[in-house]
Amino acid sequence: MFMEINVVSKYSRKKSGKSKRGDRRFRVMSATQKSVEIIGLRGEIMLWCDRPFNEYPDAFLNAFEFLANPLREYLNWYQNDTMDRFSPVTSRTFSSPKTWLTRGKQGVARSLCLKGSREKMAVGQYVLHFEYLPDKALHSESNTPFIRQSTHSGLLESDPDAFLTTAKQLCDLLPFLSGHAGYCLEISPYFEVEGQREAYPIAMHHPGLNIASDHATWSLRYEKGAETVNWLTLLGEIPLNKLGGVNELRLKLADTPEVELIKAKYGLIIKAGEKPQLGKTNRRNDLPLYKAVYRAIKPVLDPVISHYRHFNLGTTDDADYTERWLRRFDS
Repeated sequence: MFMEINVVSKYSRKKSGKSKRGDRRFRVMSATQKSVEIIGLRGEIMLWCDRPFNEYPDAFLNAFEFLANPLREYLNWYQNDTMDRFSPVTSRTFSSPKTWLTRGKQGVARSLCLKGSREKMAVGQYVLHFEYLPDKALHSESNTPFIRQSTHSGLLESDPDAFLTTAKQLCDLLPFLSGHAGYCLEISPYFEVEGQREAYPIAMHHPGLNIASDHATWSLRYEKGAETVNWLTLLGEIPLNKLGGVNELRLKLADTPEVELIKAKYGLIIKAGEKPQLGKTNRRNDLPLYKAVYRAIKPVLDPVISHYRHFNLGTTDDADYTERWLRRFDS
């Protein structure tokens, strides 16, 4: 049976009825009184890269196709860097990255977000998103390139080994900085503020949940570290060397043999147990393996967390609350 998290959205203009068992949707009502799913439980793979994708176009295009192919039939909306809203996917959408990298202007920012959802404004059941700024592009100094895939959480729960295989493939294809894979709360781009405010208390209650965002892009660019810990924590060569290498990391994790270190072409995958966990703070399930990984890589987490762009939670202490969530394994 799939894991269940049921909440009633405090942002509802009109109640949508009683929560049904097994329903993972967190809803608000639109002005037209039609329900819109703004956050949802998903399985996520996030890879931050240390160089823009135009510097290794073939490898990036292979990675994009590898992530896109299983999701093509589900991804029905897209938005790129020239658009201010999502539009229906066309026959040219999936070929645009190749055009940009082989025949388009090379010195401009590029991004593409594909999502699969019934309503345009709803959170995606499936998401494929990448962004990069070439070094000559405006504001490139504050951007870390990333590629990210998000899928229905049931796929991660039923076949975690497939997620591990995908993460390993990406870490063998792309020269990456850091990343993670596991459970996350996906947020609709149309309801970012409302979604963050809904997601925060859920993620504090279930520490194995990441809150999906690109808020670490600036701090990762400068600190060359890692953003967070999840079931799979991905470390590229730069942060791995800062930690003293694989052997030093293995010594730090010697008391937790359940944590596995898996070498990849461009770095290391740290696997915290056989399968991902949500955790539950009021049941004293605070994910000790995740905590062990956090302690082991803390020197490359701290600088990134210190400069992380905080969530919009509607309080006077948003930065403190955001940091509290980022340091939830720091004990």
